[in-house]
Amino acid sequence: MRTVAVLVLVAAGLAAPHVPAQSPWLPDGALTAPDAAQDDGFGAALALSGDVVLVGVPADDDQGFDSGAAWVWRRVGGRWTAEQELLPSDGFTSGHFGSAVDLEGDRAVVASPTRDRVYVFERAAGVWTERAILQASDGASGDDFGASVSLSGDRLLVGAPRHTDLGALSGAAYVFRSVSGTWQEEQELLASNGSFNDRFGEAVALDGDRALVGAPRAGDDLRGAVYAFERGRTGWSEVQTLFPAEGGALDVFGTAVALDGERALVGAPREDAPVLDSPTEPESELESLLGPKVRTPVGIPKDYRPLDASLFGTYSLFKTF
Repeated sequence: MRTVAVLVLVAAGLAAPHVPAQSPWLPDGALTAPDAAQDDGFGAALALSGDVVLVGVPADDDQGFDSGAAWVWRRVGGRWTAEQELLPSDGFTSGHFGSAVDLEGDRAVVASPTRDRVYVFERAAGVWTERAILQASDGASGDDFGASVSLSGDRLLVGAPRHTDLGALSGAAYVFRSVSGTWQEEQELLASNGSFNDRFGEAVALDGDRALVGAPRAGDDLRGAVYAFERGRTGWSEVQTLFPAEGGALDVFGTAVALDGERALVGAPREDAPVLDSPTEPESELESLLGPKVRTPVGIPKDYRPLDASLFGTYSLFKTF
């Protein structure tokens, strides 16, 4: 039987201050599902919040073939322990529950994109309980609602990259908000220039009043784009489209996105052109680890500007100015 596991790493400075700086991460444990079976997909999606890990298992068969599951693990006394398996109340064959997950405190989100549903769980008295099942107000079967999820406080951003408002597979993203314990759809987000096959919503990230939505197939040559949104008095509005410092055809820029305060990280897994700009002094330890600095190119609009790029362009790091 194939071994299925998740490796947990810890910063050496937190666990062992004497470890040299050039080896900042150390293994902290390997997680294996208590009911592990071959090809369950344990670890297909991951989320971390403090000493708690949420692991997606989209091909688990507990509720039928490939119905899916998610496992919550908690670190207690220096050891990782399986706390609870999460299953949907309406589990279904080929539901692939666990394809996308996110976690913040005592709240967990688990998606079943093949069924166009997202589930919210909350922990109380040590037990995780399903609190809501979310669907898009204008959704249709096959939208892939839940392909990506991002949780920030009482708001949740959900990607639906096969939604058809602006053409087949153009995509959409939805902001939900919890009000007095009830989840409500707050707003649908669309790209201002969205079109056929953009896959807007393939990746999403939410941090407070800022959101990023990846459209990795945007452009006639599939170079991709990422759209930045901000929430104001009248709701969410698009404030900028992000492009890499050195982009090209088939880059699929926007396949993965991350957002933390004033910085945005974007993945472009098919970009392979080397960066020729001379590196400068890194502004932070993170930037030193990720790659050399590149000069800001002309024509990047508004606030987000490329800050870093790896030598082979696997990601771009942006910062607001």
